[in-house]
Amino acid sequence: MKNKITLFLRKQAEVNRQALVLGAVLFFTGLMSTGIVSMVRAATDNTNVSLNVAAGALSVTAPAQLNFNQGTSTPGGTAIMNTGTGNIIETNDPRGTGAGWTLSGYYNNIFENADKSVNLKINDTGSVLRALWKPNDMTIENNTGVSGDVQESVMNNFPNIGSGNKLPMAVAASGNGQGTFNYVNLQFNYNVSTEATPEDYTTEFIFELV
Repeated sequence: MKNKITLFLRKQAEVNRQALVLGAVLFFTGLMSTGIVSMVRAATDNTNVSLNVAAGALSVTAPAQLNFNQGTSTPGGTAIMNTGTGNIIETNDPRGTGAGWTLSGYYNNIFENADKSVNLKINDTGSVLRALWKPNDMTIENNTGVSGDVQESVMNNFPNIGSGNKLPMAVAASGNGQGTFNYVNLQFNYNVSTEATPEDYTTEFIFELV
């Protein structure tokens, strides 16, 4: 009798264990199913996003003041000016056309003292050219542009004053020159006449980008 009771209890324990295992499996299966259902993608809608890229204008920025303060500036000597790295000239082409451009320069007037009583000419009596520059010796730095897109011009004498006497400084061929470029160490020379009156002289120099 005792053995029958023991066997019965063992069978009952096994039934209970199997019921627990089955319940656990069903519980976790239901939990996993619930988790999967909760990750179903929600409803969506679309919206447009716009971006306008506007064309900019071709521009050149030059130092407000440049001085001939290197070399000899006595009568009969040569005055030298180098823009160095502190007087950067900059071109900017944000047009987006790739049309290319030419950067030129010219003296807008002769050198004059404060009261305009005496002057120094760029073209002295039509035969002696006293002012020149050396764009071939300057350095072109690509700022946001592509290196090598811009080519420097050659050393040359200014024939006279005014826009009709401008000389090229740098050129960007078609498809080149987009973005900004810096020009450093641009040198100017002025050969002072032997008859020059010792004074302080000024003139205006124009950079033109077209």
